[in-house]
Amino acid sequence: MELTRLTLNINDRHARADLADPYEMHRSLSRAFATAEGSPIPRFLWRVEVGSPTAPPHVLVQSEVAGQWEAFSAAKPGWTSSIANRSFDPSIFVNNGHSFAFRLQANPSVKRNGKRWGLQKSEQHIEWLKKQGLRCGFEISSVDPSPVKRLVGRRDKGKNRITIDAVVFNGSLTVTDKDLFKKTLSNGIGHGKSMGMGLLSLAP
Repeated sequence: MELTRLTLNINDRHARADLADPYEMHRSLSRAFATAEGSPIPRFLWRVEVGSPTAPPHVLVQSEVAGQWEAFSAAKPGWTSSIANRSFDPSIFVNNGHSFAFRLQANPSVKRNGKRWGLQKSEQHIEWLKKQGLRCGFEISSVDPSPVKRLVGRRDKGKNRITIDAVVFNGSLTVTDKDLFKKTLSNGIGHGKSMGMGLLSLAP
């Protein structure tokens, strides 16, 4: 898999506009994976990371195939101040019983009467993530969910509004089923992936 870190140039108005609208951010990032006009876009996961007030925000992008970042930069000059990329193979470091620190931005939600509703309470978020672990090959050891942040995206030139409730989870987990877990790393967790949800990041 490929992991790319894009440091945004907040002096660029297009970068600022994408930061303010996750739907437009996804559209912009898709440019790096479009091989031809009208061709399907390979799956990729992404998440915006905002550091200290003095550090510029950056976007993490994970994909099965390498993005065309030089072409991306040529199409959106000034959007990034730096791009760093590395390849990694989960098979090398993922095994049953291995423990990791993790970060995940996700949309804890349930479906009722054909509609998806975001969960609002911290204990609901933790329970939701534990259930995800049961079917995704991991067990939560500890977790600290952030308060809910409502994200708003606009598509069709702003005519349709998309809202999603985002929660950032930081904690530690243990792998219980390495094959399921590797699929989880590739596929992401939960709904709203086009809005920057689902990327599971690991650290020793």
